Amino acid sequence: MRVRDLFVIVLKLVALSLVIHTFLLNLPLLVIRIWMDQDVLGTNGIELLYTVLLVGLLALLFVFAEKIVDFLKVEQGFTNPTIPTAALTVDGLTQLGLFFVGLGLLIDNLPSFLSNALFWFKAKAIDNPYEYVQTGNYWFASLFNLLVGYILIRNKEKVSQWVSPKEEEG
Repeated sequence: MRVRDLFVIVLKLVALSLVIHTFLLNLPLLVIRIWMDQDVLGTNGIELLYTVLLVGLLALLFVFAEKIVDFLKVEQGFTNPTIPTAALTVDGLTQLGLFFVGLGLLIDNLPSFLSNALFWFKAKAIDNPYEYVQTGNYWFASLFNLLVGYILIRNKEKVSQWVSPKEEEG
């Protein structure tokens, strides 16, 4: 494995993690706010524009990660352009990164899901359910994020084949 490949994988995993975070955490909340306010071009328009620009820039980072590493000339800072270990492969690093992205989604959304489920059960059990009902559909968003985190952890091998470039012998 070359040093260049390591930095390309790190850039792609950071971009993928931030895109997943934007799509699964920020975008559902923005859609809920737009749906509740019925105001797309007002105060929510700036947030929507910010989200679209952020996703676009992160997609460019993901697509042009190799060119960014070449432009920064990362390999010049190392005496040996290859990493001298056989256990450290591009595919293994990608799977490890995907595991941590999925684990981050699970850890971020499990408390929210549990509290929203508790509030839902409390609202069903009492006479005045409006005391425990939260605005928006955060329960569904946290459940969806939990499922995506589980799917990333479960299918990290398949996703890593899509994310990581073909490993060159050298």
